[in-house]
Amino acid sequence: LSWLSVALTVVGVSGSSLRFSGNSAGNQEQEVVRMAAVDESWVKPKFCNGLDCPQYQRVNKTDDYEVRRYVASRWESTTSADISYGSASYQNFMRLFRYISGNNA
Repeated sequence: LSWLSVALTVVGVSGSSLRFSGNSAGNQEQEVVRMAAVDESWVKPKFCNGLDCPQYQRVNKTDDYEVRRYVASRWESTTSADISYGSASYQNFMRLFRYISGNNA
């Protein structure tokens, strides 16, 4: 199994469109990517295990990967440096837990 790593930078947003540049194409601006619209009849895939799961439309599927178009959403993240993986996992989980629990002002 191999992984493809591509860094993308958003260079413009207009309505439901997103323009980006990335390191895989010589840092040139790429075509507009259309974001999926919210579908009220969407059924979560089994791998979501009954938890929140971002809506998506499958654009293409091969034996090796799947290309998906996700509904626009907002994600939060956090990072730690110079500590062990176990400590970073706990610290970052608690930081995000406090944020979603209301300690986010």
